[in-house]
Amino acid sequence: MPPPPTPPTRTPATARRVADETNGHGVVVSASELLCRAGDRAFFGWGEPRSREKALNLYARAASDASSPCASAMRRLGRCYEEGAGVAPDPDAAASWNEAAAALGDPDATCATARVVERAGDLRGAGERYQFAADEGHAGAAFELGRMYANGLGVRKDAEAAAYWYQLAAEHGDAAAQRAVGVAGMEAANENEANDPAAAAAAAREAIEWLERAAAQGDADALNDLAIVHEDGHAIAAIPRDAEKARGLYSRAAERGHPRARNNLGFVYMASEAYADAAVHFRIAANEGDADAMNNLGNLVENGLGVPKDLREARWMYERAAAAGVDKAREAAARVSETIRRVLFSSHWFPYDPVGVVNAVS
Repeated sequence: MPPPPTPPTRTPATARRVADETNGHGVVVSASELLCRAGDRAFFGWGEPRSREKALNLYARAASDASSPCASAMRRLGRCYEEGAGVAPDPDAAASWNEAAAALGDPDATCATARVVERAGDLRGAGERYQFAADEGHAGAAFELGRMYANGLGVRKDAEAAAYWYQLAAEHGDAAAQRAVGVAGMEAANENEANDPAAAAAAAREAIEWLERAAAQGDADALNDLAIVHEDGHAIAAIPRDAEKARGLYSRAAERGHPRARNNLGFVYMASEAYADAAVHFRIAANEGDADAMNNLGNLVENGLGVPKDLREARWMYERAAAAGVDKAREAAARVSETIRRVLFSSHWFPYDPVGVVNAVS
């Protein structure tokens, strides 16, 4: 990692700029913070041409200010090196800058460092860092801490502690936590329906509100969850079936790269006999690795619904789905293989045009 540029000398002009930046409360902002803000303007193109290289230089100057190093600039440098923004990607440099910012108490950097530590396999160290950042009010770290308690990662599995941290993160606006609270609430409502229908209904409605909050932030999992609620209806929460609303929610999730939602969108189209549209979405989801989409596409191709009939492709799709764990696809692949074998060996076309025979099966 190249050394950062030498920090600028604090000239009278710089001092005046610092004194003028008071946030309306007489709180003077440091020169390094001003440089960091200038870096943000360059990075995002706010009021000036967008330049990641200029932003990187400004962040480096702010981070290396000898009198007042800026932790926010260090964190931004870490992101630049991690994502290759204005510089070649350098994971080691990214980690170094994040650790430096974390050492100054920056909760965002502490959370980012915790994720790196967790990926490296140090669950206890990651948990300690998440705990520190969460105690500083970092919503993302609170969610991660809840996830660790929920799954017993580096800590004793504790559903009550997980629920506490999820709730805290959700209330502070973390979309993933809002979705987690919503899912937990739906499960609780289902379990409590027989004992206390009124309480279960209230819990289900509150859970759906949490899912809606997460979906409003673009959380793809929450969008998919909500779509399922509207596709199937939810008796406890008194939500009727609404295929059109479900389709819109699935579409939004699919646009955000959610293969399961893409498959579900295809299923909504298939249910309305819009087979060509269903095949398009099944194929995309299958290419993204969704096993059910592979099986569903195999079904359409086997029967020539919305796409040309092709038993070879159908068998291939079923075999992929079976390899990914869809049991019924294994039986379908065997069935199609037997059909292909029977047709090839019984047809007088076999010596001349086996492919034509296979594709002509009806």
